[in-house]
Amino acid sequence: MRAPARIVSIALVLVLLPLLGGCIAAIATGAVATGSSVHDRRGVGTVVELGGRFVRSLPANHTVPALGFHVYNDHASLVFSGDTGPNDEFWQQVNTVRNLRYVIIETAFPNRDQDLAVTSRHLYPIQLADELAKLQREAQILVTHLKPSDRQVIERELDAWAGRFAPRVLERGEILEL
Repeated sequence: MRAPARIVSIALVLVLLPLLGGCIAAIATGAVATGSSVHDRRGVGTVVELGGRFVRSLPANHTVPALGFHVYNDHASLVFSGDTGPNDEFWQQVNTVRNLRYVIIETAFPNRDQDLAVTSRHLYPIQLADELAKLQREAQILVTHLKPSDRQVIERELDAWAGRFAPRVLERGEILEL
């Protein structure tokens, strides 16, 4: 039996890069290095296997080329939204994930900055609640990418708008096991 995969904090990509030998960078740069437009879908759905663990790229909706990721093994899965605004395609794919344990999703702005969030294709707490309503699986919801100056406001708004999933902020150094 393999040891559980360990993923530390929100620097998910930075942590995974050394663990996965740069494979995420290879997936991500497929869309970026081509000089493609924001809506180029190359790279989405790419799967890399590493020692019995897998990383699949997921669609993101951002102002620049971006991807989310599905990290999984035989026992559990997590998905990471990356930088994204509302994204039906992301949720369609997440809803097919078996053994979903964690959803790590960004919520960068407080509700008062919703115009900026929409323009920059990031989420705010009311919008996160709308996005989580699309999730048809049980999972622990971990929020990341909060603007540091607005963290306390965003946390209060998450509590008020969270709905049935009760998301919480992913803390620096936190270890998630798959």
